[in-house]
Amino acid sequence: MLTFAINENNDIFLDSNNNIALATNLTAMGNICVNKSLTRKGEVYYDTDKGIDFFNSVFGEIADTLIFQADLITQLKDTVDVIDIKNYNYSITTSNNSQIYNYSVDVQTNYGVIQLNG
Repeated sequence: MLTFAINENNDIFLDSNNNIALATNLTAMGNICVNKSLTRKGEVYYDTDKGIDFFNSVFGEIADTLIFQADLITQLKDTVDVIDIKNYNYSITTSNNSQIYNYSVDVQTNYGVIQLNG
């Protein structure tokens, strides 16, 4: 697997030779899974069914965590070299009158396991 590398801000960057940095194998799969977990439904102009429906799941007036979980798992499973999704866990905490949804999930790939946190 080969893809563009991303930094902690989810941005591509230049390597030490001033070329776009690349990621391979397990690191590449991690980058792909991070991007899929952040893609809003309708954002991919050539396939508007791809992505997560954030506004009708966790950003709605009443959070529907099952919709978010189903969308996330569907997007991750629809990834080349992903074998299985396991151990989905989430929590909702309250801070300054706002609720914060956090999750973690293990993504089994052909290159190893990725723990995705969001």
